[in-house]
Amino acid sequence: MISNRAFAIAVCVFLGIVWSYKMLVPARERLSDESVRLLEMNHCLAYSDTVLRIRFLDYQTYFDTLIDRKSMPILHFAGFGMGSGDRYSTNEKPSPCTFYQRSLHKASSPLDIAANAYVQAYDKMRPEARAIEQLYARRSPEVPQALQFHQAIEKAMEELQARAIPFNQALESPMLTLRASQLEQIEERLGRDQHWYTLNFMLMARQGIDQLTELAGNKRLTPDQVQALHHSLLAAWNDAEGYFKSLPRLTSAEGGKPVWSGIREPAKAWIDTLATLQQHWTAQAEPIQLSSDFEVMGQGYDRMWMRYNLAVQNQY
Repeated sequence: MISNRAFAIAVCVFLGIVWSYKMLVPARERLSDESVRLLEMNHCLAYSDTVLRIRFLDYQTYFDTLIDRKSMPILHFAGFGMGSGDRYSTNEKPSPCTFYQRSLHKASSPLDIAANAYVQAYDKMRPEARAIEQLYARRSPEVPQALQFHQAIEKAMEELQARAIPFNQALESPMLTLRASQLEQIEERLGRDQHWYTLNFMLMARQGIDQLTELAGNKRLTPDQVQALHHSLLAAWNDAEGYFKSLPRLTSAEGGKPVWSGIREPAKAWIDTLATLQQHWTAQAEPIQLSSDFEVMGQGYDRMWMRYNLAVQNQY
């Protein structure tokens, strides 16, 4: 089963590709219908795993405060932001998960089946979310009703997250193909600029962690493989660092600091954890030490991606 970290990364990695592609590829070059559909699916997953998850944590704080104090919390709950189920709604913002669904039949692809199941869970959760939003809009929400709604929304969220796993797994392969194609188009138009160096490194990092996770899970990972990955990522990091150091006054499209400036340090720290893992493994360290090294490596990867997504969201 895909880990929570891998799922979050799978949906967030494409956010950076999206902003670069939209800015750099001329509008006259339209995406194919299938590419548009993939982008909409990915947007749905990314929204659910970022905005919706943050809103759910906000709600949890609101609920806990209400139960503990037995009174109205002094907080403002902005709602879940799940949007309307109507793609063309004029009364409220459409849901990010209203992309076109093909009719399911025996020949339907695993992606269509998984996407359909996910959207059904999303739509099923929306009435529960709205009931909570209406309850907490009152001056004094009733605690028994809050408890009842809480059980329902927790169950709905668990189902949504469970269905996100096969959806992401089915979407990952076609999205990787699309990412590679788009990155090539960016290079063709602007060469190896700041977008290329940053995105190239992040995609290499993604491919590297996928390889590590797969080989470790199959018990086929070797110190030489870890060393090779370390060398390739360090080379990519040095290339990017050299580019940005040669242009110290370079800014992002919005006039702020380049995205790379926010991830260079956590990226280098993560690469260093690969070197530590390889060195301990070659020295035949105890399994508990190698397990700790692998966990630290995973945590470093998470920190790097958090910084990357934060920089992308803030600037684009």
